[in-house]
Amino acid sequence: MVKTYRGFPLDWDARVELKGRDLDLYTRLALSTGVLNRFLAGFNTYIVSPRRLETQFSYRGPVKEFLKRAFWSYSQSLKVFSAYAYKPLELYLTMGLEGGRLNGLLGVAETGGRAVFGSLSLDSDLSTGKVKISADLEDFPLHLYIPDFLTGYLNLSLRANVERKNRFWDIDSSLSFGGFLKVLSYRPPQGGGDKQSTPPGGIKFKVHLFTGEPLYVETPNGSLVLSLKGDITDSKRNLEVELNYGRLQMLGKTFYAGGGEVWIRDDKVYLNLPLTYYSPERTVYLRIYGYLPWENLNLEIYSVPPAPKGQLLAELLSGGGGQGLGDFPLSKVLLQSGAQAVTGLLENFSSSLLRGVRIRFSPSFDPQTGFAVGVDIEKDFSDFAKIGYHWFPSPNPKTTYLWGAFKFFGGGFLRYTGYSDGSNSLSLRFAKDWGFPF
Repeated sequence: MVKTYRGFPLDWDARVELKGRDLDLYTRLALSTGVLNRFLAGFNTYIVSPRRLETQFSYRGPVKEFLKRAFWSYSQSLKVFSAYAYKPLELYLTMGLEGGRLNGLLGVAETGGRAVFGSLSLDSDLSTGKVKISADLEDFPLHLYIPDFLTGYLNLSLRANVERKNRFWDIDSSLSFGGFLKVLSYRPPQGGGDKQSTPPGGIKFKVHLFTGEPLYVETPNGSLVLSLKGDITDSKRNLEVELNYGRLQMLGKTFYAGGGEVWIRDDKVYLNLPLTYYSPERTVYLRIYGYLPWENLNLEIYSVPPAPKGQLLAELLSGGGGQGLGDFPLSKVLLQSGAQAVTGLLENFSSSLLRGVRIRFSPSFDPQTGFAVGVDIEKDFSDFAKIGYHWFPSPNPKTTYLWGAFKFFGGGFLRYTGYSDGSNSLSLRFAKDWGFPF
């Protein structure tokens, strides 16, 4: 039987003859790389040359020994552009089938032979299903881009062995990298939350990570120089990130960081971040430490020459404005501690300016306004009535209102509230103590 097809994107010739238990087979296949590029476009990769890939295969012998006696070899060089590499690549592909084993070798270099990055190899037994893949790459020019979140240019070195035995995959690798990363936003892409992902069943892996050279990170609030080391397996995470040096913009001020550390142990993240701020009057030293989330972090602060903690926090919060604070997690820690300190300072001025009138200042953080201080003015009329006024600098009309409360005999209360947008509310509360029944 002879089959021939000529056309785009495939040229195919085949001759098949079966005599008893013997097979005589010949085939030639030519495929346009345009077809492959349509598929590779989904991975932002493009084959520049060659324009077509062509191979031949022939076999003559018993049918039952096809896998053992079949022989095929193929070699081809390809010039490739990829969004995942910031240099043009030249790939050298060699594949072969012999003795029931499929082998392959892929050499990776920069176009023009100016640099050789390493190779990937494949060894598989078609009769048993065992597969082994090895990777040995040095200073591969990796380009990262996650829209609206992260971009970067890294030099990647990889040593990896991947084996498939008895339907299970075992991955053991060592990965080192360094270079430049730019954080575009502190909000990760959808589907990239804080939950630890679970690897698919049947896969065991161990990855040893470390930075072979400094990692320069630019964030919306400054720049950092980091080092990293640790291990990630299918069941555990153990990472340590060291902050060698950095500058961060928070609350309208420049903080210098050095010697900070982050430890990741499975689902727990511990942070220890020393910061220094140079004000005209003194040098302020801060340390933010503790386990995430941010609400659990603690803050230490002192200065040279020394000053009270409340005064130092009040100075840091002053003049910074509220714009953009909600986007930077570390600012929330300063705001939380600073609000408590500022409250203590302002309460010193909240005594009776007028007899029977109480004035209270309430620092708070509003998503629309940022950090601001609200004011409460209250007046008591013995034990049966109270009036007050609450003001907060926010566009939300419900944050500013006038109120009054009247106490009835028997534990009842009537409260009226008039908001700044002209709306009103009236509420009634009744409470009665019936005594202890036992």
